[in-house]
Amino acid sequence: MLKLFEPSFGSEYLCESIIILAIKDARKRGRLTSETAEALHIVAKRQVVASGDLKSVFQVKSSTSVSRKVQSIIKDGLLIPEKENSRRYILSFNNPYMMPSITKMLAEGRFLPDNL
Repeated sequence: MLKLFEPSFGSEYLCESIIILAIKDARKRGRLTSETAEALHIVAKRQVVASGDLKSVFQVKSSTSVSRKVQSIIKDGLLIPEKENSRRYILSFNNPYMMPSITKMLAEGRFLPDNL
């Protein structure tokens, strides 16, 4: 999604002004756990991650446990594989946890028409 806007705004601007704020808003509203919000924050900053990139977020030691936590986030629709059968993941906005916050941030950033 960030790449669609990149030529005109830059992915860093959109990440900071929309995505990161939406993650914080979803966390504040209780839609995300602090652990999931922190993981999504890392994904937003890096744009593409592997399970191992999120090991510092999860208070587990084994890579199997990290993979289970990542699979749980995928099951919730918050991450999707970068490519089919890939073990690298990107953010997904097609879920009830983030979509209301994304819409709110887009409206506040004046990316949406006033009549919506």
